[in-house]
Amino acid sequence: MSKSIIKKIEKLFEPEMIFEHFSFLSEKSEFEIEDNFKLIENLGYFHDTNPNWNLFFSRLAPFFEMGLLFNDKKLNDVFHNGKIHNCAESQIEMALPQSKIFNIYTTDAQAFLKKIKINSFFNGSKLNCHYVRVETGTAFVLFAKKAEPWNKLQIESLQKSLINYSL
Repeated sequence: MSKSIIKKIEKLFEPEMIFEHFSFLSEKSEFEIEDNFKLIENLGYFHDTNPNWNLFFSRLAPFFEMGLLFNDKKLNDVFHNGKIHNCAESQIEMALPQSKIFNIYTTDAQAFLKKIKINSFFNGSKLNCHYVRVETGTAFVLFAKKAEPWNKLQIESLQKSLINYSL
């Protein structure tokens, strides 16, 4: 019986603990998404011999509402409103699917945000959620508010850019 009470108390404080690491999500900003999909494709041409996926992830910030970078199942970085934030201290872990590299999958944004407990910051019904694994142990989760024809163009540009960046 005491274990159930402790769990209930922990659940009460859970949103505060999440907010501690994601306080930037409540900040208002004049940020506007870049709509030129060719610029996303061009990101793939700027690289050294070894791809730096953390750097590539940060370059995606102007094109999406939010992005999450997972390294070895742990949330490492987040961008929101065009700004990068290190969230390694949040200790959020998630078992991510082992998909083919550079295949982009779309999933329910609201369910994904709820799983990592930051759904209260967003209206997930207006977001598209895209998951892409860029190498073993590294994955991006990207959120966009684009309607379907533009969403598809944005994702195709992203996939071209990822492939070019890895070459």
